[in-house]
Amino acid sequence: MILELRRHSPKAKVIAMSGGGRYSNTDYLKLARKFGAKVTLNKPFLREEILNAVKEVLGGDKDFKEVANKAPSCRGESPIRADAEVGISPV
Repeated sequence: MILELRRHSPKAKVIAMSGGGRYSNTDYLKLARKFGAKVTLNKPFLREEILNAVKEVLGGDKDFKEVANKAPSCRGESPIRADAEVGISPV
């Protein structure tokens, strides 16, 4: 999926997330980095981790704190549940 996204939108900033290989021991995040993901996250991850990843790929945008403060809370330090597959489409 990352390679296809790169073909259509070479400047796309990619954050890859994986819960690991359920059916094999393939390191999908290692592959994602190889294919161009700027940041990778292992599931489950904390709200702060995803916010930091977004900040990193946006290059520390000055308005990031305002956006981050509006993000839904996960009740403290609870992991974000990201069990569903998410589709990506170029902007």
